[in-house]
Amino acid sequence: MQGWCWISLCLCVSQAIAQRFALPDVLAEVSGLYVATADSLWWHNDSGNRPVLYCTDGQGRLKDSIVLSVPNRDWEDLTADAQGHMFIGDFGNNRNTRTDLIIWRLSANEPAEPQPIAFSWPDQRAFPPSMPWRNFDCEAFFYYRDSLYLLSKDKVGRQRGRYRTKLYVLPDSATSPLVAHLLDSLWLKNRVVTGAALSPDGTQVALIAYDFRFIFGFLPWSRASIFVFEGWQGKRLSGLRVWRKHVSWLLPTQYEAIDFLDDQHLLIGRERTPFTKQLAKVVSLRRLRPWRKQVRLIQTRP
Repeated sequence: MQGWCWISLCLCVSQAIAQRFALPDVLAEVSGLYVATADSLWWHNDSGNRPVLYCTDGQGRLKDSIVLSVPNRDWEDLTADAQGHMFIGDFGNNRNTRTDLIIWRLSANEPAEPQPIAFSWPDQRAFPPSMPWRNFDCEAFFYYRDSLYLLSKDKVGRQRGRYRTKLYVLPDSATSPLVAHLLDSLWLKNRVVTGAALSPDGTQVALIAYDFRFIFGFLPWSRASIFVFEGWQGKRLSGLRVWRKHVSWLLPTQYEAIDFLDDQHLLIGRERTPFTKQLAKVVSLRRLRPWRKQVRLIQTRP
């Protein structure tokens, strides 16, 4: 019976959404994704683009858009609460110099006029800090039980032979300014985190992460992977059971958008590059493999 249920679920998903589809040209630098339904997918671009949310159907056809009254300083990710209120993470911080980090909360009644949730990192004291401590960029977050969970993107991990991501939490209140609370710190070898999502049942956290480098000093190469952490309870990712799947090889791609379609399927999106076009594709969790390498807790600077 369980096998037939899984087959039926796959058929329902495949009928509502294409397994792989091109995104419209207005989403050439797609960075965030929120799956409202399998036929209503909300997306946004990252920095340097208009402050617009775009809605496509499950085939990649543009259905709607919302022009926001706030700037797109560096939008990086998109999530939503159980009532469908969307949150936009304007917390991209490539140079580790920003003091104006904001999450925009969109009201269902007036989505074009979002409310700000201004915040800062509890462990950043210099803007920028010295090179070994430049880990205050952020491109990923998700919503869970009245709180927003943010994951940092390490900028200098390769110099130390490892990349680490720090997990922070913020209340979803618009009372500002807030100071994030540092919960956890872990490392994923040769991967920087660029997107995150929580499963509908609230027990799985998915991260999209990639490695980019130049081979022989001039040939661009990248590899992207999905990591799924099982047993999430709102506290730590380190110590949970982890599953992994590679989603790209060789060609330099940039996957940054991710969300769950249901508890067994993910949808991921990538930007356009000189070698690839912007597109989205479905990933089944049935095809992930256990990740045997230990996710280690890393001490953060006091």
